[in-house]
Amino acid sequence: MPQQIKYLVFFNSECEHCQSEARLLADNFEAFEDAEVYFLSNEPLQNIINFREQYLKGQAGFNIGNIDSKVSSGIFGVHTFPYVMIYGSDNKLLKTFKGEVKLEALTQYVKQ
Repeated sequence: MPQQIKYLVFFNSECEHCQSEARLLADNFEAFEDAEVYFLSNEPLQNIINFREQYLKGQAGFNIGNIDSKVSSGIFGVHTFPYVMIYGSDNKLLKTFKGEVKLEALTQYVKQ
């Protein structure tokens, strides 16, 4: 199976911009069918699950997870939310977005 484009979406469940970004991706899920999408937060797992149910509309195709804040800030450089990192099929970083992003900016990488 060929490697896919990967989206790492770092968020905080109380961040309104994160909530908007999550709704945008959930409403346009089909545009990301050929990608792996991970929503990561350093909040307790139950907060992350609640966020998925409320803003990702329970979309099973999106992966969720808890990430240690030392890893998100120290390794990935995340200091603001939402923070989106897009990795190519070769696992090389293609693009980083800080803050809300328009759908067209995100989907152009899946179409490569």
